[in-house]
Amino acid sequence: MSTPTPPFSIQQLLGKTLSCTCGVEHTIPTQAVIIAEGALEQVPSCCTRYLPGKQVLLVVDEVTYRIAGERVQKYLADAGYAVEPLFLRTRADGRVVADDENVAHVRTRIRDAIDFLVAVGAGTVNDVAKLASYQAERPYLVCPTAPSMNGFTSGIAAILSRGVKRTIPAHTPVAVVADLNILSTAPPAMIRAGLGDMISKPVSNADWKLTQLIKGGYYCEVPLRIVEEAEQACRANAAAIGQGEKGAIGILTEALILSGFSMVVAGSSSPASGGEHLLSHYWDMTAHWHGREENFHGAQVGVATLVSATLYEKLQRLDPQAIDWTALRRQYPDWEELEQSLHKIHGPLAVEVIAEARKKYLPLPEKEKEWQWIRENWDTIWQELSPILVPAARIREILLAAGAPTTMRELGIGAEELRTAFLHAKDIRGRYTVLDFAHDLGVLEGLCEEVLSESGVLG
Repeated sequence: MSTPTPPFSIQQLLGKTLSCTCGVEHTIPTQAVIIAEGALEQVPSCCTRYLPGKQVLLVVDEVTYRIAGERVQKYLADAGYAVEPLFLRTRADGRVVADDENVAHVRTRIRDAIDFLVAVGAGTVNDVAKLASYQAERPYLVCPTAPSMNGFTSGIAAILSRGVKRTIPAHTPVAVVADLNILSTAPPAMIRAGLGDMISKPVSNADWKLTQLIKGGYYCEVPLRIVEEAEQACRANAAAIGQGEKGAIGILTEALILSGFSMVVAGSSSPASGGEHLLSHYWDMTAHWHGREENFHGAQVGVATLVSATLYEKLQRLDPQAIDWTALRRQYPDWEELEQSLHKIHGPLAVEVIAEARKKYLPLPEKEKEWQWIRENWDTIWQELSPILVPAARIREILLAAGAPTTMRELGIGAEELRTAFLHAKDIRGRYTVLDFAHDLGVLEGLCEEVLSESGVLG
């Protein structure tokens, strides 16, 4: 089919293949999305229509089983399904984490007799079930218990693997059954985290466009258009979302699902994950070094978005003629020097981080060509990025209206942790973002205090 005209609706996209002017055919594999009060009762009929067989592995944790999993099990059993509940493992500190161990835990329980999985939970349960079912070549359905993040319908899973937070290719759920009675009574912090994840889109989209401009990578407008109207609706309803009003939670849930679709269309998480996500992932990876627990992903992303948006504003005001390009060339490290530096900075994470940093390192002659292109196309860069970006002040207004965190103190993360992440989170992923751009211009360190102060995140 041809690409429909925005605004896009969920039902318009389900199971469709979109022809696109970018030359790529975009396919949305998810077949059904139900967002309604009492939607859990429709799980059996949804399974009957879209999923094969009668043997079900129900993936939950202790909390999500109590909230919704027990009911899902009963509804499926009453409909003639054989349901085997599987609880994710809890760490010694009482937390359930989407990591290699839990993926393996689920993977080993998917026997030949299991026909499909049903994941009942939010980010952690969904990511683990998604990756394990993908590895085992089984389809899955997800019942979200909180509108806390946009990964439900994406084709990736966010997993803590070998000490590094990674986005790993997986598959999309065949169906999503989202019960507004459950979602609207989720902990307020989780609901606000979902909004935090959504309001990051302007800076992550700008990072994606920046990559295309400087690196020549793939870029398409359709993923942006898919979520554009829904994201604007979330901004307009921020206060009601923060208060858990059912109608507003429905708006947020639709936006999160469309955001997941945008990643599927793009073939990567680029439309929804830029430098702000690297900051959040870095805090996750190093939380145990500082004796603290990880925060909700979206809560961290919301605060990190203020940082990225402010950094963009500072960079836009730069005079490229004032940049000492000769000094940049003189100070540019060869790969061996950089590798030694990364070992010192990232310690036990260095081996994994170096593999990511290597993906975007350029030898000096190639880097000089890139610098020359930036100098010659400075105005063009900002002409392309400005329509995508949203001012940091507006993002702060949205977060405050919802009661979402806007400072590091609210996240329980110290100022030095923020500074370290600001300077070094760029290393943990092979993706080019505004953090790399500032570093390549030689201003990342020099702008650090100004950006952190002007963003307001220091409190």
